[in-house]
Amino acid sequence: MEFLALSLKKLAFFFNNLFFGYCLDKRIQIIYNSIMPTIFFKEDFKHPESGMDFHWCNQNNIPEHNHDYYEIIIISKGSIYHKINNQTSIVQQKELIFVRPTDIHSFKTHKSIQSQHINIAFTPIIFEQLQAFMNTKLDALNDPNTIVCTSLNDDDYNYLIHQANKLAWNPSQDNFGYNMLLKNMLLSCFILLLQNNPHKKDWPHWLTDLTQKMHSPEYLSYSVKELASFTHYSQSMMLIYFKKYVGQTIVDYFNAIKLNYACTLLENTDFTTLQISSMIGFNSLSYFNKLFKKFFCVTPREYRRAHT
Repeated sequence: MEFLALSLKKLAFFFNNLFFGYCLDKRIQIIYNSIMPTIFFKEDFKHPESGMDFHWCNQNNIPEHNHDYYEIIIISKGSIYHKINNQTSIVQQKELIFVRPTDIHSFKTHKSIQSQHINIAFTPIIFEQLQAFMNTKLDALNDPNTIVCTSLNDDDYNYLIHQANKLAWNPSQDNFGYNMLLKNMLLSCFILLLQNNPHKKDWPHWLTDLTQKMHSPEYLSYSVKELASFTHYSQSMMLIYFKKYVGQTIVDYFNAIKLNYACTLLENTDFTTLQISSMIGFNSLSYFNKLFKKFFCVTPREYRRAHT
């Protein structure tokens, strides 16, 4: 029996590595599921062609599983045990968790407390698009030895909940407006992950203070030269150190924050595109439109029309 169990495990491991992401013969799948964690596939998305999926989850006990896509999980109510790669912790409301395709994780009820979480799933292609747009390699997030979980402040948490509610209320989940809103929420989460990345403890105080300012609307119109004035370095040295610690240029980092805020203004104000462009520090409307369309695949005007 021990030999049979070992052989079955080897067989399951073989299929997991050779045919990951493909449908297996039903008999093999039964053996596979009895030994290995459940695997979920992007083909299960409501709209697989978009490469993204979203839902609220009220289930407290979810067995060990992994998938061929990434997940961002936001705990929106209560607390719950989260086990990831054999490490168990209690995660609570306002915590954001990043899960890679290589991660094996599960949830279990904590002290009979009812919990709820938001789940955003996205394919490796979407992950690469986000990295390309932000012009950075998120190596720290892909490190299998790192558990990526961060606590959100009230403002960031409330903003994400607001975005999640808008997605939940969207009557049609296959239109480009829904996909843009979901993509913007993903961008928000990645900005927060960068702001609270695993290596942030190594950041000098001046950099932490600077990035906090960059996330505040009152500083979004500042130039790089003006931002450098908040540090004790010259502009050129500040640029070098910023890239060294953060992993991307200050311009790319700042542009992602600006576009995220531009979406908020387009959704909730009557400011013209020109006014919004100026408010967030773009002197060229055409450049702002080009950058916005590069990520969202629509112009700011089209984005507003889809969300008003």
